[in-house]
Amino acid sequence: HRTVHKGILASPRSEAIYLFLALIVGLALTPQRLLSQTHKTIVDLQSGTLEKLIGADSTTLESLEITSGTLSLEDLKVIPKLKKLRELSLQGTELDASLNGTIPGGVFVEHPTLAKLLFPNNTLILASGACSSMPALTTVVLPKGIKNIEMSCFNSCTNLKEINFPQSLEVIGWSAFQGCVALKEVHLGTALKELRGYAFNACSSIEEVVRSEER
Repeated sequence: HRTVHKGILASPRSEAIYLFLALIVGLALTPQRLLSQTHKTIVDLQSGTLEKLIGADSTTLESLEITSGTLSLEDLKVIPKLKKLRELSLQGTELDASLNGTIPGGVFVEHPTLAKLLFPNNTLILASGACSSMPALTTVVLPKGIKNIEMSCFNSCTNLKEINFPQSLEVIGWSAFQGCVALKEVHLGTALKELRGYAFNACSSIEEVVRSEER
């Protein structure tokens, strides 16, 4: 019995050696392959291409950093599909013109594992319920220039501990942080015009609320 591998005529013995070497090489490459599946950095994202760039890694990806480029609604809808994602950094990116600086309502709602979230540079509005009921969320970084955190945006994010409130922020909507029981400090800027009802309702761990030009 003889087998041909890539045009090479092989004997049973050479076939055994070939398979042994293939196994060794495969084992040697496994750690690198696993690393590439759990962390990914994307530079200069083109609008609408995120799902294609992530590919098969969607089932194992734990950390995603996009350092530059443009995000479309289609790209944002990919995030809920990444069920093991723990860290998402969109700093350096911009929302495309069709989104008008808005993170749509419900786009990250109930994501089961996402713990750290950094928003795109030109985000102006976080729409109603955009990040509500995310049980693992602990840290949020909002961009300079954000204007509005709408109703129930972070409602029931029970492990949220750290979030910055940039000086540009003007409105915090109804029940925006209701039930964020791990939140301890709130530092608001002087540009804030509206703090709507129940914005920090049932936030039982809050120790201080400070309003000043600089933290």
